[in-house]
Amino acid sequence: MWNVVGKGRETVRQNLAAMAGCSGDEAAIVRNTTEALETVVFGLDLKKGNEVVLTKQDYPNMINWTGQLIPRVTISGNSKPWVPGPSHRSWPSALPLNSIK
Repeated sequence: MWNVVGKGRETVRQNLAAMAGCSGDEAAIVRNTTEALETVVFGLDLKKGNEVVLTKQDYPNMINWTGQLIPRVTISGNSKPWVPGPSHRSWPSALPLNSIK
């Protein structure tokens, strides 16, 4: 698949980067959201003593990477979800929009 898609990938990447206001070497095209998030996570310069905070609503594959960090960082969890689950009809009202300035 990448042989077919790859032919126009560089042009698409450069165009997307321009739309995002960054240079092409700062943009990446990846296969899916999990790969994108893992690319970001593994690029973080976490050091001993840093804390990573997780919630009950974190995507399971995004929690798995924390096992590699346990010797270096503190992993803490939130006992309550930040917002109600997606089935909750009033979840937008739970967002802390008033705190955004």
